Amino acid sequence: MKKYLLFFCLIIILCGCIPNNNVMLDQNTSFKIPEEYKIVTITQNDVEIYRSFFGNKKENFMVLYKLLAGSTHLIFIGIGYETSFEKIKNEILLQSENKNK
Repeated sequence: MKKYLLFFCLIIILCGCIPNNNVMLDQNTSFKIPEEYKIVTITQNDVEIYRSFFGNKKENFMVLYKLLAGSTHLIFIGIGYETSFEKIKNEILLQSENKNK
């Protein structure tokens, strides 16, 4: 019995050591991290860059959740709060219309 328990514990430990290349967004959704990117610690400068994408809006409903860094690019992953998909979609469409004018 001790052999089985030891074997089971060893399997659990090894499974926990396998790197996971996904960022969990919620229970059913994840973002696959591209091979050349890695999750980095978010600094105050990164937060300021992220906020600059939203302009001078007082109501920013997208919180910076994770930051991925590659050799030439950053990927910002934001999570919406107190909002809906429709509100986010409309905001994106409004921003793109303003840029095209």
